[in-house]
Amino acid sequence: EANIFVTVKLAGFRYTINGEVGSTGTKTLYQEHVNIMEAIANAGDITTVGNRKSVTVIRQTPTGVQMNDLDLTDVNVMKSPYYYLQPNDYIYVKPLRQKTWGTGQTGIQSIGTIITLLSLATTVYLILKN
Repeated sequence: EANIFVTVKLAGFRYTINGEVGSTGTKTLYQEHVNIMEAIANAGDITTVGNRKSVTVIRQTPTGVQMNDLDLTDVNVMKSPYYYLQPNDYIYVKPLRQKTWGTGQTGIQSIGTIITLLSLATTVYLILKN
């Protein structure tokens, strides 16, 4: 009776993701095809300050580096050649404007920060005036 052994190695689909996602870094998915939505979901989704309308995919090709911005809120994104990733693609999720301003994660937080600053300025003015 012969003992037969079969070794199977799964070659994972590797990509790197940075920016406004839950977990940045190099990720591996064990499936044949990976789209941008699956890759982002695997990285913990886009944070509240991530810009879903501006996700950049950077791809190394034989002719050089190609960069393409995707709007994930547009249904036509599925027609883009960058919707399905290729091994070793780099994904960057850009922050929303209020994140770059540093005023808050949401519009309400930004308004709250501005009101607080105005209140502080008024208080300081009134104290110095009296």
